[in-house]
Amino acid sequence: MSLLSRLLGLLSGKRPAPPAAQRAAATSTTAPAEPPLFVGWQEMIDRQGRIGGYLLKPQSPAGQPAPSGRRLLAALERERLDRLGASRPLIVPVSAAQWRDADFRQLASPAVHFLLTTQSPPDITVAALHSAGHRVALPAAAFPDEAAAPAMLVVDFQHAALADLETRIRALRERHPALRLVADGVASWSEHRLCLAMGFSFSIGPFTTTPDDAETGDPLTGSRLVALEMLKQLRADAPAAAISETAKRDPAIVVKLLRMSSSPLYGVGRPVTRLDEAIALLGRDAMYRWLAVALFKLGSESGRDQTLLVVALARAVFLESLAPPGDAAKRDELFLLGLLSVLDSLLAQPMARIVGQMALPPEVAAALLGNDGPLARYLLLAIAMERCRLDQAAIAASVIGIDSGRLIACYSRAMELATAELADAGTPG
Repeated sequence: MSLLSRLLGLLSGKRPAPPAAQRAAATSTTAPAEPPLFVGWQEMIDRQGRIGGYLLKPQSPAGQPAPSGRRLLAALERERLDRLGASRPLIVPVSAAQWRDADFRQLASPAVHFLLTTQSPPDITVAALHSAGHRVALPAAAFPDEAAAPAMLVVDFQHAALADLETRIRALRERHPALRLVADGVASWSEHRLCLAMGFSFSIGPFTTTPDDAETGDPLTGSRLVALEMLKQLRADAPAAAISETAKRDPAIVVKLLRMSSSPLYGVGRPVTRLDEAIALLGRDAMYRWLAVALFKLGSESGRDQTLLVVALARAVFLESLAPPGDAAKRDELFLLGLLSVLDSLLAQPMARIVGQMALPPEVAAALLGNDGPLARYLLLAIAMERCRLDQAAIAASVIGIDSGRLIACYSRAMELATAELADAGTPG
């Protein structure tokens, strides 16, 4: 299913059915034996700035012991690790104790790389796991230079001495040319480029949604300016004729609107050729959401823009799912807050300038401009979840009145919908 179909399905109220595990939890009359296990998805950014894979970070709630192997396996099965196919690697941390406690063979695939997180017994080695059909990743500290090479090596970039690291990376690349290196703890796009120059394949860290100081040119292209103007008109309840005139300044937007309104979802049964009819069929809410997403796609084909779209969609879907039941206005505000929260990085513009062109609801604007107002805590909650800071997220969620079970289920569902955009995009270049 395309991103457009999923987005319009959300707008029309045709929400996808929850996963079986969530349906069972919703209908159960008994409390779960254990609190839910959170599985964070952290982006692995490749040479093109795209999401080339994910490092999964399973965590028990604060104060709980590390999960057993069987509990970890059940949580990973709920995450549907096959949803991205084999095109993007997934790194799954598993301790020796967890490996012995459950049969992880059912998760084995060309994409899944088991990261051995603790000292393993003699029979749990890279060679033994390879011979059993598993792909293996190791922390750099656990990989002796003379050992059989795993498929991936994860390096703690944040705490590494750069001079020593560069020397070791060069030696590793010479001895194991097929080894893919992953830098964890990267703080900026500049550090990401440094890692690429040293021979790393991927970087992980909070830099994904930060501005790139090396961004050149004006990402606020003609198509994006038209989209921003249309968003402002929609918020101001401008006449359809005025919105149509603005759209006509960009043929690409006109074509997309006509194609959308001709979708079977609207039951017209014929191609729509008039822009005013397309606007009437789509409705202002659907157009507003589509235009907000289109800002990430118009005028640019960069991998970084696609990465920001996936992050923004995950935030938007996650936040709107936290709205009180039946509060459609707050749901829409939270969706917009999540979607627009990375526009300053996308457009290389100050957030104040962007917000000034969009006529946003006051509470959304306040949260975007200064982490202020009643919606700000929702955005801070979303950022804590995507950075896998479950303890901070739990505190923020308790203030809002959201229990841990709902919090984790909403995050999991949001990541499933957002990463479907990657599945649609196919193999990264």
